[in-house]
Amino acid sequence: MGTTFENEILEIFGTTDLEQLKKISRDVASYNQKKQRNISGRKNSFTEIQAAEMVALYSQGESISDLARK
Repeated sequence: MGTTFENEILEIFGTTDLEQLKKISRDVASYNQKKQRNISGRKNSFTEIQAAEMVALYSQGESISDLARK
C-alpha cells in the first residue's frame, strides 16, 4: 500500500479488498432504496402558502393558540 489513496480508502471503509468494497457499495445502494420506498406517514395538512402565512404571523407576535384557531 504505497499510495495515500489506498490509505484513505482503508481508513474510510476498513478494507482495500475490491470484493468487500463492492459488497459495501451494494449494501449502501440497497439501504438507500429501502429508505426511499418506506417514506410514509401523514401528508402535510397545510400548503406551503398557508405554512408561510403562519410563520409570518408567528414572527409578528401572533400566538400559537391564535394560529391554531385560524
